[in-house]
Parts: sequence; C-alpha cells; structure tokens
Amino acid sequence: MIKKFWLEQSGSRNHSGFLLIILFLSIYFLASFFPDSFLWGVNHLAFLPLMMRLIFLFGALLVGFLLTSQISLSFIDNKISFLSNPFLVRVLIVLFIGIFGAAIFYIFRIQTDMYGDTLTLLSLLAEKKYTLGDLLDFRDKEPLTRLVHQSLASIFGIDQKLTFQIVSAVSGGLFLILVIPFILTRKNIKSWKLLALIILIFAGANQLFFGHVEDYTLIYLAITVFLILAWNLFDGKKIFGWMVIVFLIGSRLHIEMILLLPALLYAGAFWFEQRRGRSNHWLHPRKIILLVSVSIVCAVLLYLFYFEAHRYSTGDQKEIMTKIFLPVVNPLPEPHSYSLLSLNHLSDVIQQLFFTASPALVLLTIIMVTYYKGIRWNEPHLIFSIIAVFYFIVFNFTINPMLSMPRDWDMLSPVAAVINFASIVLSYQLFRNSKNAIDHSRIIGVIGAVAILSSTIFIINADKELSAMRLEGVGKWVFKSYYHGSSYIINMGEKLIDDPQKQIEHREQTIKDLLPYTNKHDLNISMLYYKLAVLYYQQRDFGNAGNRCVDALQYDPQNASALKTMGLSLLQLKQFDKAINLFSFYNKNINIPAINDLQGISLEETARFLAVLNLKDSKNAEIQSKLDELYRLINVK
Repeated sequence: MIKKFWLEQSGSRNHSGFLLIILFLSIYFLASFFPDSFLWGVNHLAFLPLMMRLIFLFGALLVGFLLTSQISLSFIDNKISFLSNPFLVRVLIVLFIGIFGAAIFYIFRIQTDMYGDTLTLLSLLAEKKYTLGDLLDFRDKEPLTRLVHQSLASIFGIDQKLTFQIVSAVSGGLFLILVIPFILTRKNIKSWKLLALIILIFAGANQLFFGHVEDYTLIYLAITVFLILAWNLFDGKKIFGWMVIVFLIGSRLHIEMILLLPALLYAGAFWFEQRRGRSNHWLHPRKIILLVSVSIVCAVLLYLFYFEAHRYSTGDQKEIMTKIFLPVVNPLPEPHSYSLLSLNHLSDVIQQLFFTASPALVLLTIIMVTYYKGIRWNEPHLIFSIIAVFYFIVFNFTINPMLSMPRDWDMLSPVAAVINFASIVLSYQLFRNSKNAIDHSRIIGVIGAVAILSSTIFIINADKELSAMRLEGVGKWVFKSYYHGSSYIINMGEKLIDDPQKQIEHREQTIKDLLPYTNKHDLNISMLYYKLAVLYYQQRDFGNAGNRCVDALQYDPQNASALKTMGLSLLQLKQFDKAINLFSFYNKNINIPAINDLQGISLEETARFLAVLNLKDSKNAEIQSKLDELYRLINVK
C-alpha cells in the first residue's frame, strides 16, 4: 500500500513526500485523542495543552515541508561544509555542541522517579560498597555502572541521585561529541548526513540523557561506541581489538551488551577474512542464516527446559514479577491474560519500538517497503546491523516487562541504538547508489516531521504536571494489558498532582474508568482505592477515607494497610467500639503468633483508652488532643 502510494505520486515531484508527512502527522494527531490506549508509543501530543499541540503539529508540518523542498537541500549540499573548516575549529564546534547539549539535557531533566527503580537503586548503593572485584562477579548484571556512579558520588561528595542525573546529562554530551563528527566525516552527500543526525539525535531513547536515574545510560553510550567502531571496521580500518575491548567493558556496564555477541562474531570473521586476504565461506548470507537459525532453536530449548518460562507454575505475584521471560500461557482471566503470543503484547512491543526508536523505525519501513529491491543485502555493514537488530528484537519480544513495557522503556531502550544504526546504514546505501534527489528529499521531509513529534516526549517528561498526566494514561493502559504494577504507575503519576482536590478528582475518575476491567479479586484496584483513602485521610475527610478503605478491602481482604487506615479513620470519627473491634481483628491476623506490627497493638490499646474516656465524658478535651496527636504522629501513606 505504501509502495503503491509512493510510486503513484512520484510524477508530482514532492507531492508524495508531502502527503506522507500528512499521513504520519495524522497518526500522531489521532493518537492524541486516546491518552490511555494501546497507542502509548505515539500519543505524546495527548498530554500537551491544545495550543502547544497545534504549534507542534504546525511546526512538524513546516519542517517536513522545508526539508522536502529541493531548495533547502541544495542549500545544505552546496553551502554547508563541516570538513571545510580547519581541524581545530571542527574540534571546538563539536566540543561546544557537546557541552551545550549536556547543559540542555540537565536543565530539562525528567521530573518523575517513575522511570527506573530510583528508590530501590539508591537503597542498594547505600547498602553495598562496589569494588573492582565486583566486576568479576557475573551474578551481578551491571557492576561497572554502579561502581562508576558510586565512585563519582564519593569523589565529589554529592548524593547518588544527583550523580546519576549529572552522569546522564554528561553522557548525552559525549553522545553528541561521538556521533556528530562520525556522521559529518562520512563520504556521502550532505543531505544524508542531515538525515542521519536527525535519526540519532531525535531518537526517543535519548530520554536516557535527560537526568535519568537508572543503569541504562552508560550501556546505551557503550553500544553507540561499539556500532561506530563496527562501521569503521567495515570501512577497512583495523580496529577489531577496540571493538572487543568496548564489548567487554559494556558487558560489565550491563548484561544486555551480550546481545551484540553474534554481531561481534560476524565482525571478527570479517576481520579475519580481510587479514587473510581470501574469502571465508562462513560469511555467506546463507551460512549466516543457518547459524542464526541454530541459535534460535537453542534459545527456544533453553526457554522451555532450562528457564521453564513457557508457563507459570503457581501464578502468584512473586513468580510473575521474577520470571525472566514471558510465558506462552497466562493463568489470569481476560482482559489480563497477557502472554508472549497475546495481541496486547505484540502491540506493546511495536509501541515500545516507536517510543524509543522513532523516527528510525519510520525510515526503515519506508526504505524496506519502497526500495527493498535496490538494497544490496549482502553488504557487510548491513549484515552486521541486521544481526545486531535481530537479537535485540527477540530479547525485547520475549522479556517479561516486570512492571509494564511502557514503564520499563529504559530497560528495552538499547534496541534503539542498533535500529538507529541499521536505518542509517540502509539510507547510506540508498543515497550513495541512487542520485534521485527528489526521493532523498521526500525521505528527509517525512523523517524530520516525525522527529519533531516523537521528541515531544522530552518536553512532557521535563514538566511535572505533563509527566503526571502521561503516567496516569500509561497506567490505565497497563491495567487493561499487562496489568501487574499498573496501580503503582498510576499512583506515582497522580502523586505528582500538587492540588489535593484535583488529585482526588483524578483518582476517583481513574478508578471509575477501570472498574469495567476489574476482577473479583483485584490487587491493583484495591491499592488504588487505598491510595485514595490515604489522600482523603490526609485532608481530614475521615468519612470518605473509611469508605474507600472498605472498597479496597472488598477487592483484597488481605490489604492490611487499608484495614489499619480504616481503623484510624474510625478513631478520628470517634467510633471507638468499631475501632476496637477492627484493631482486634487486625492484631489477630497480623501479630499472632509473632508480633509483626507493634503499632497495631498500640492502636488497639489507644482505642480502648479513648473509649473509656468517651464513656466518662464525650466532650473530654483529652480525647480530641489524643486524636490530633495520633494524626500528627502516624504517617499514613
């Protein structure tokens, strides 16, 4: 369909490019009306104010139109030349861009801790001192990343969270310093260089550079270095040893680097062939396909018999959250039966790729659908890229999202680096072999327009209120798809709303929206009701707090926090007999045979004491004083 559309319009010069821009902008525009749908990878505009939404749409349209114009591309090709400057000037320009970029990344850093296990990570670093010896502990998946951050925090005397934020922004600056001269020094027409820079700089995965507190920023940077070295290797430079070194370092930064091992083996075979000066039959595409097929068969056997990941043995929360891979069968009832072969999972994988690797994904689609016959698929750069992309896609498809794929985009973001490079490898070949400037301009125009809209995620996450709205929308979709952890995502988003009354309205509406999708026993809805009860309690609306605790217990009778908060609400309402009965029930279940919550016993004693005071004198000032003291001392959260 796309091919037919593209070719039919080719006679009208750039009309087809302009219409494709309209097509992709329409997708983002339509997705903006569904903030809690499966379109979470392209619905960024849904969380922007109407005027800002229109500005970005118009800006994307304008940028796309200008880049489609032959005049602008001719100007780029004829007037702008990076290599014409003296070497020192080039170095200074790139350094300035890197420093300026790092400052921008830090200033507009992410305003929510939801992306990444910030509290868990910081607690771990506070408890354990990492040393060089930990690099040899292969049970640890990212020891070097944690060693680097912990050491920098100690050297400069700053807290861990700030260290992660600074390292994240500085990594972004280094990323710019790496990719800009790499692209601008390629031997190709300058319009391709513009396309490649748009792909690399505007990728959604670059959110990692905006003060991200997690373990994935340095590995993303290491993969980028590895891919740049690989490109140079296939251009004839003798740098395979450096690729091995970067691979080894990267594997200690994060275990995901191991997914590049097959690509490294291909690069090693290519290097060995060049060194010997004769053809290696193992580099033939058919042999490579055979080896990849064998590796997949081995992976399936491991999935079935070693990890036993094809099913849940118990289906309890602990097992679901600790399984490495998604099962083929999920015991949960619809609509929460999320499994490896479910449509919701396929949808989430596609959206995750759009979120992290757009606009490169759009570029790959256009080239493969429209120009696939003109691509030399046996070209070494391309074979290497396909191998790298393949294993990352397989990993992203089979991995258990843990708390949800929309939330854990950072864990899955390294795929963006290899997709980005695969797209610029394909476009490099296309631009080099084809002199059709009209086709080039059409591609650049579409990609430029998509880049503007896909990168609006940086603006959303830099604003507390906008990021809150997005997390709320993502959490609602997760509840309808992966389900597990959805209440956590929703709660973290709604906590960012400063106005308590507005937050209450959002929480009430969210629960109302999700009730049609609930099960009889629903831990996530129970948690959402409980968090709403907490908010009511904090606003001293004890009646509604108690009612929402009742709702929470209806969906999860084992929700001990809701039970205790309900008891506190009854105390504040001076319903002391009911409070005594409730705390007595609480302690029989929580503190027998062993004491697990001493506060529960204390609250039961307090309730009995206040009941006695109330019998003597219901207007006793000591009662209210004691209740006020309880409200101040007990932190309900």
